[in-house]
Amino acid sequence: MNVIERILEEIEEEIKFAESMMVEKPCNKLDKITNDTAEAFIGAYKECSKIIRSHIEHLPNVDAEEKSILCTVGEDGVLSEYDDTYDVVIHCTSKEDQEQTVKCIKDSNWIPVSERLPEPYETVLVSAKMKNDTEYFVYEAIKTSSMWLLAGVVNSIDYEVVAWKPLPEPYRPTEG
Repeated sequence: MNVIERILEEIEEEIKFAESMMVEKPCNKLDKITNDTAEAFIGAYKECSKIIRSHIEHLPNVDAEEKSILCTVGEDGVLSEYDDTYDVVIHCTSKEDQEQTVKCIKDSNWIPVSERLPEPYETVLVSAKMKNDTEYFVYEAIKTSSMWLLAGVVNSIDYEVVAWKPLPEPYRPTEG
C-alpha cells in the first residue's frame, strides 16, 4: 500500500469518527450544534479525499517497499509524476569526494569575460577567435592589466577572448 492510500484510509477513519459523534435524534440546541459540526467535518474530509483521488491516476505506481514517491507540483498546482529522463546522479563516498566533484563541475564551466575576468596574471584557459572569424579555439592565456597573452600566438591583439576558466589541477597518480 502506498502513502497516498494510507492517507485516504486515515481520512476514512476521521469520517467514521465524525459520524459517530452525531446524535441520532437531536432534541436540544447542543445536539444540533454537534451534528452541524460533525457534518462540516465530514464534508471537509470527503472533499479532501475527492481532491486526492483526482490526482492518484497521475502518480507513478509505487509499492510499499519504495522509500519515496517522485512528484512535482506544476505552476498550475497540479501534482504530476517527476520525469527523471535527463537527471544525472553522482554518488560520492565521502564529503571530500563530494566537494571535489562540485569543484570539478564548477571548474568545467566557461566564464564569459563580460561577467568577470580572472585575477591579473593568473594562467587560465580561454576560448578565443581571430577577429572577423567565426571559429573558436582554446588557448592557455594570461590576462595582464591591458591585454590577453595567448600561449603560442605571436600577436594576441588579433584575437578576441570571449570566455575563460581556471586550469585544472595537474594529474597526480594515487599510490597504492
